[in-house]
Amino acid sequence: MRIFDLEYWREIISVLKANKFRSALTAFGVFWGIMMLVVMAGSGKGLENGVYHGFENLAKNSTFIWTEKTSEPYAGFERGRYWDITTKDIENLQRQIPEILLIAPRIEVAEFASTNNVSRKNKKGTFSIVGDHPNFAKIDPTRIIYGRFLNELDLKEKRNTCVIGYKVYEQLFKEGENPIGEKIKVLDITFTIVGVTKPGSDDQDGSKKQTIHLPLT
Repeated sequence: MRIFDLEYWREIISVLKANKFRSALTAFGVFWGIMMLVVMAGSGKGLENGVYHGFENLAKNSTFIWTEKTSEPYAGFERGRYWDITTKDIENLQRQIPEILLIAPRIEVAEFASTNNVSRKNKKGTFSIVGDHPNFAKIDPTRIIYGRFLNELDLKEKRNTCVIGYKVYEQLFKEGENPIGEKIKVLDITFTIVGVTKPGSDDQDGSKKQTIHLPLT
């Protein structure tokens, strides 16, 4: 085979020596191309692993639905109108789609962006406020470090209970203080804390740690 021909290799070395600069640029180009390929492949895999790790606790077959302005006119209504999902819609989904294992309606309180919407004694803070169903903790599980999450009795009896994120706890309580049974005011309404959550790596922007969960009802 020619690859083992000594004269063949002498000719190659001679050409490389005669064109040192071009040979160096060619070698650098090959090296750079291979390096960029390795870097891009590694970065892509790292990003993929990061995304999967961020959602590892979230139910794999879950979907989230919310409303926005309509894009098409319908039944005499103009486009661009707002609409809301109602309790009746939730009941219809459960009845008409038996394959749904869990459904967890959520209400985001419009005043969540207001300043100092939560207070305890002389401490105040601004946090996201949501009305949740107990099923939400099964769809998007999180670690409970104090107490429990909302339960069916909280909804049925319309209790003024709440579960707070870890950032809420840090801002309103001293380190190591047990918050269970303590009172806080949410939009000037008194609620009793029944649990504290501390999400893990899936809370990329820290929003879960700054959320207060109230019973949906």
